[in-house]
Amino acid sequence: MRIIFVYLLPAFLFFSCQADSTMPSIDAQSQINAAIQFKLDKCNADLKKKDPSTGFTYQAPQPWLYVIGKPVKRNVDLCSLSIMRVDCPFIQYPLICLLIYDKKGLGEIPWYFNFNEIIKAKL
Repeated sequence: MRIIFVYLLPAFLFFSCQADSTMPSIDAQSQINAAIQFKLDKCNADLKKKDPSTGFTYQAPQPWLYVIGKPVKRNVDLCSLSIMRVDCPFIQYPLICLLIYDKKGLGEIPWYFNFNEIIKAKL
């Protein structure tokens, strides 16, 4: 009986504890909005360092990214990270942010895939 318990319990825990790969749209929208605000604050701070007398400030690219449905968490994370890593001025969203509308997910990123080059591509 003990042997069954030792082998059955880990198997049960392994298969029952798989994380949900999607996230609620309100949480995804909040994460993306926070990344956008972080980048705008950083770009505007850099602008003020260059010319303190300027009254110009960067605004978020239009139209806003709206999250629809339950996006894949990994895609939202990739979009948020790429927004925070894009160069100033922040006037376009990274191309990888289109993945928030993909319901299947990207899957594993191949080792030869250069994420740093992809985030430079803009919409």
